[in-house]
Amino acid sequence: MIRALRRRLVTRATGALDVAFTRATDALAGKGPRGLAALSHAGRLDALSEIAAAYPADAPDFFRPARVIRPERRPVPGAPDAVELCWASDYTTRTPELAERWEAATANATAVVRHLSGARTSGPPRPALILVHGYLGGNFDFERRAFSVPRFEALGFDVLLYTLPFHGLRAEPGRRVPRFPGADPRVTLEGFRQAAGELVDLVAHLRGLGHPQVGILGMSLGGFTTSMLATLEPSLAFAVPLIPLACFADWARDHGRLSKRPDEAAREHAALLRAYAAISPLQRTPRVSGERMLVLGAEGDRITPLHHAEALSAHFQAPLHTFAGAHMLQLGRGRAFEAFDRMVRGHGVVPER
Repeated sequence: MIRALRRRLVTRATGALDVAFTRATDALAGKGPRGLAALSHAGRLDALSEIAAAYPADAPDFFRPARVIRPERRPVPGAPDAVELCWASDYTTRTPELAERWEAATANATAVVRHLSGARTSGPPRPALILVHGYLGGNFDFERRAFSVPRFEALGFDVLLYTLPFHGLRAEPGRRVPRFPGADPRVTLEGFRQAAGELVDLVAHLRGLGHPQVGILGMSLGGFTTSMLATLEPSLAFAVPLIPLACFADWARDHGRLSKRPDEAAREHAALLRAYAAISPLQRTPRVSGERMLVLGAEGDRITPLHHAEALSAHFQAPLHTFAGAHMLQLGRGRAFEAFDRMVRGHGVVPER
């Protein structure tokens, strides 16, 4: 009983920090309605209908296949074992009206990954773990701490930190928040389409280098990316969404972004589902089996509440492991990572102790 009470108190306290963070990021983005929020209810429905038509969920060419890439290898000052892998994204927006925005963002045109042991020359290639950060992330030094990278290296992984579009070294100078994901759903769709192409490039490249298995673990926005990739790349050894975003329509509802009238909100939610269907993990067919997936959710999460993790677990028929903390303060996450250890060892990705 005392343990359960302590867990509830931790859940409530850590969730309060999530609320404060959400308010701070809203303030950072600037006051006033933007994107769909600036439109009337009828205007939102019309705009979302046009977006759904421009980004059809059943378009066979929506995601491109993996390409052969030859990344430039850049040394990392102060980290002799690490290298940065950089290659041309060569991304073309599906909607021509957005092309100018992408072309103006020159830093975003280069995919950037830090391979933390990429300069290692002794021994055979090890299993590779791609880590995908969350919204506002992408600073490599910070992400190394946020993901507790040394524990994955101790398991026997080569760890690679992937940078999402418009984040980290790919950010646009002068912008306080990344362009992606955006108030305009088209920007969000294009950003994930770009990320998907770069990640399938990276997976194929790592397999070509001789890494015996390649898996992915993503946090928050990176959890959405991880889940999406699990509907695209069957060669993944595993896929693990951590405190994931699962559905943009649900996120809009959870954070009061829909109409205040229940009937209008329901129609807007349904329209958002249709608009985002092309990238939505919950509306796509899994390509990675549930036994090779693990969903990790925080009970106190107030940014991507636990129902997101629960929905992904049900859709992929994957185990769900929860901990008492929240999105920003992930107390108890170590026990969740122990479940990850058991999964990768059980499937022979890394050796048993």
